[in-house]
Amino acid sequence: MPLVTYRDWVLDADTDATRAAYARAKTGGSEECGCDTCRNFVAARARVYPDEVRTLFDELGVDAAKEGESYWGHRSPDGLHHYGGGFHFIGSIVSGPAVRVPGGDDVWQMRLVEVTPTFALGFEPEATAPRLEPMRGARAVQVEFEVAVRWQCDRPEPDVAGRPGSDAPT
Repeated sequence: MPLVTYRDWVLDADTDATRAAYARAKTGGSEECGCDTCRNFVAARARVYPDEVRTLFDELGVDAAKEGESYWGHRSPDGLHHYGGGFHFIGSIVSGPAVRVPGGDDVWQMRLVEVTPTFALGFEPEATAPRLEPMRGARAVQVEFEVAVRWQCDRPEPDVAGRPGSDAPT
């Protein structure tokens, strides 16, 4: 398997097997859910990933349109909607910093690397987030991400507390 270097990580990726698995998946997790916040993520998806992350995904064989999971966290007072999520690729982490670190009191913290002011990512050696069906059972690394985007969906925008309807400027 080819080695892929991204920032402080060296990844052993089976690009062909990963591409084949994504090709067998009909949609990403956000389409499967279909709630308003997931619909917003789908509407914003084309603008979510920075160019260097799209290049990385290509090197790993990841289809950027088929995340295993995305989830809405909150809307900040500046109007940005904060999401997290994950992709998977078949392979392993050869070296690099851990992203899930103990935070005290049996709590874990995510320490992702900022790529842009609105996008961060990291790699988990064990896939804990939901996987696309063709990835289940495979030795997969999780690509964890966080992103902040404006509301793009045609559905009512949730307010800061997550309720439908917005009183904040967009």
